[in-house]
Amino acid sequence: MTRFEHMASKIFIITGTSGAGKDSVIEGLKKIGFAFEWVKTTVSRPMRKGESEGSPYYFVTPAEFQKKIENDELIEYAKVYGNYYGAEKKEIERCLSAEKPILWKVDIQGVPVIKKNYSDSICIFISAPNFEIIEKRIRGRGKDNEEIIQKRLGTARHEMEDAKNNPLYDFIVVNEQGKLEETVKKIADIIRER
Repeated sequence: MTRFEHMASKIFIITGTSGAGKDSVIEGLKKIGFAFEWVKTTVSRPMRKGESEGSPYYFVTPAEFQKKIENDELIEYAKVYGNYYGAEKKEIERCLSAEKPILWKVDIQGVPVIKKNYSDSICIFISAPNFEIIEKRIRGRGKDNEEIIQKRLGTARHEMEDAKNNPLYDFIVVNEQGKLEETVKKIADIIRER
């Protein structure tokens, strides 16, 4: 049994559609003082306003990301809207050494890989109450052009339908509009009870 397998029950996958509020939930957990380690994703996209190296991501060039793929440095990765996102093995080692629950926010594409490597991990799918709210949230961010918005909306519609019957999701939590604190509490309770 490897160290990864032994520690796997501490991993909580946070996933869901664009606009569901994954980042808001994680920030909410921090605000209530919930102790956890957060797997920081390595990304090939440029840094946005308010971001810095290691907060919330590790930033590399597309060529550097390709090198990490070739050198087998990643547990999982996906190309999402033209950019690579993935978790490095050394980052998982860092998190596992902390002896706290681990939150691992990933795109839905990464869930099967994590579940395969960490079979005891718990997957929490965060959803919005309806598609109209997803669209409002995605458009409200003001981060993407119309082409990317349309791609995100098409993907979100499919993911919301798929979530209802997907056996990889241990929990589906609806992030109701204006009720973020309740959503944060639900997720904190799920983690505490495992």
